[in-house]
Amino acid sequence: MATTAAIRHLHEFVTDEVEWRPGPRLILFWDRHGPGYRQVTAWLTDGRLANAVEAAFEAESRDDVLELLAGIHAVLAPA
Repeated sequence: MATTAAIRHLHEFVTDEVEWRPGPRLILFWDRHGPGYRQVTAWLTDGRLANAVEAAFEAESRDDVLELLAGIHAVLAPA
């Protein structure tokens, strides 16, 4: 299971560090032509991270961590 610190960092990254545009597009602030950009973009948008967050939500019982996970999921897999 992910640590609380890791979940907190992921929450901060997807809610504060990434600029999301309408649809599946996002803006990251580094070379958009480099492999790192493509790798992080794929990681954020291909659905696997959203699935992992859902699984973590099901396994978690602490309210503060559940709130962070819900915030992450709202960004990654909006209804």
